[in-house]
Amino acid sequence: MAIDRYPVLETLFPLVDLQIHHVALKTFHYHESTDFPYNLLISVVSGKKGAGDYFLNCESGEKTSLRVGHAYLLPCHLPVTFERTPGFTVVTMRFNLSFFYGLDIFDGVRHIEDIPAGAFTSMLKRTLREKNPDHIRNALAIKTEVSRLCLSRWPRHLRELSPRMWRYEEVFTYVKARGDATLTIARLARLCGMRQDVFSRSFARDVGIPPKQYVNDDLVRKISSLLLTSQLSIKEIARELRFSSQYYLSRFFKKQTRMCPREYRKRFLVAASAT
Repeated sequence: MAIDRYPVLETLFPLVDLQIHHVALKTFHYHESTDFPYNLLISVVSGKKGAGDYFLNCESGEKTSLRVGHAYLLPCHLPVTFERTPGFTVVTMRFNLSFFYGLDIFDGVRHIEDIPAGAFTSMLKRTLREKNPDHIRNALAIKTEVSRLCLSRWPRHLRELSPRMWRYEEVFTYVKARGDATLTIARLARLCGMRQDVFSRSFARDVGIPPKQYVNDDLVRKISSLLLTSQLSIKEIARELRFSSQYYLSRFFKKQTRMCPREYRKRFLVAASAT
């Protein structure tokens, strides 16, 4: 009997990954401009008409008003200004849907998606407020529903996985496993047996982003995760990720996200604890 195999899919299954970094159900005032290396999925579960909350796409100037029963997908690296007041209660998720060890599906999307998702937002509210939750089941349920929403809003011009990307597989695995503040592009170039200038041009052409952005994104995600999931001080996080000092970690994080790490932890860790 003939057996049909799908080697491309079999290769990609372990390389396609949905990571949800943070989930919060909260009503709070938030007026900031941000530019994070992860996507934001914001579901409005309740609110008052005429509250005037919105997102502003800083590149296009387009304003998106919040509506109850809708979800909003804000792609990574899109500068957005938030105007949120206690008039709305939202579930906020930070996530990456990545392939090839950290290349995000939505990187390069330059608009905010408004998704009518009443059943989705109701499920989130119900799940996060269960009195005796089955956390493992709920985590799987939420990831499943986020995957469905992402599939319904799949980027039309997603860059294809080219054969040339495979030449950087060692780079991707190295950054994921050992990326820290001391990692240089020169070291990655040596892994590929190239001069640094040649490596930088080739990586940007074949992968679609400069290697420095790839390394910085990985480091911001690691800092964000430690800020929200550990009790380490910022000084200890700096030591963990091999920054020369707490000052340099804070300067790096604020440059990448427009928010200092102390403010990030205060704002989003409090929000997460409210769930």
